Amino acid sequence: MGSPSAHGAPTDLGVADPDADPVAPGAGAAAAAAGSGAGRRQGPRRARRRRRSVLLTAIAVVIVVVGSATVRFFVYPPLGAVARPQAVVVLDGYDPGPRLQRGLALARQDRVHQLVVSIPPGPRTPSCPPPTPTLQVTCFVPKPQSTQGEARAIAAFARVYGWHRLVVVSGTTQVTRASVRIGRCYHGQAAFSGVDPSGPAAWVYDVLYDEAAMVKAFVWQWGC
Repeated sequence: MGSPSAHGAPTDLGVADPDADPVAPGAGAAAAAAGSGAGRRQGPRRARRRRRSVLLTAIAVVIVVVGSATVRFFVYPPLGAVARPQAVVVLDGYDPGPRLQRGLALARQDRVHQLVVSIPPGPRTPSCPPPTPTLQVTCFVPKPQSTQGEARAIAAFARVYGWHRLVVVSGTTQVTRASVRIGRCYHGQAAFSGVDPSGPAAWVYDVLYDEAAMVKAFVWQWGC
């Protein structure tokens, strides 16, 4: 009686296995604390990675937007078209360079009888290009010496001569800004012909200049 059965399984009486590795008191708690500390260290790292990813994404979006706008409005700007223009206006056409030559070519091509050329004041003022039997040439000094002054002069000429259809020659990077400026003063139709800068360095300079001038036109100078 009371002895273990010969055929029964040995009963687990909770006696420790003498061959098992001893477990130090509090080891489980220490391991849990170490894991918690590692988690706390990884949390800020993950947050920094997320912030860095968001920042890089935002920078990429800004670069794409600014680059697309630059190409759209300063490299390949919309030029428009006008049937039977009444005059050709050359902005900043004070030398016998490509802008003035483009204006003369357009006047011949469209059989226009009025060519108007913006020139600077002072010692740099050149003589106005001579007229031809079929082309009247008028030069003017804009006030102020800017695209805004040129736009005001164009509106004044249009009122005097009754112009409603113009072709305006400017630098390619200036076309969009000139369109905005002229549209605030002159309310007829205007098409544009852009003359490209002379090289890569000139492209960069002109794009940056006209982007800054466009900001000025929209932030500080809303009127004609």
